[in-house]
Amino acid sequence: FTTAFDQYALRAFEVHAIDYLLKPFDEERLYASLDRAAAMLRGARRDRNVREYLEQLAPLERFVVRTPGRIVFLSLAEVDWLEAAENYVYVHTGRERHLIRGTLKSIEARLDAKRFARIHRSAIVNVERIRELAPRAHGDCDVVLRDGTRLGVSRTFAARVRRALRH
Repeated sequence: FTTAFDQYALRAFEVHAIDYLLKPFDEERLYASLDRAAAMLRGARRDRNVREYLEQLAPLERFVVRTPGRIVFLSLAEVDWLEAAENYVYVHTGRERHLIRGTLKSIEARLDAKRFARIHRSAIVNVERIRELAPRAHGDCDVVLRDGTRLGVSRTFAARVRRALRH
């Protein structure tokens, strides 16, 4: 944080600020703060809040699924659809489903919108896996995946799905 007001320093550190620069500050103080941030990013300190935060913002390249005794890596191309389960998400790949920690909203923010579309408040689908859209009553429709899985599309997300399928 950089500010001319020292009364906010405590609040800044409560939200895990790396440093608090009180204006006016000199170049040496600025570089010392930047060095501290770089050290955290390199993992030189135990506190990795900045690194974890930046990783959460980075686009997803694959899912890492931790299970007892093994770690499974799933490429995005393998994913058929994602299903919300409170603070977890089921990643559906063919006949398997894998549980990962995170919310559907946080994962959606890291997915390529051209490849994945939110179809319901509790589901995201890989648009490459969609075989057809099957209309239902009242403007709703179902997405039918290549493997025959049928998922409901709410009216809220129907336009988004159609837009994603045009690309």
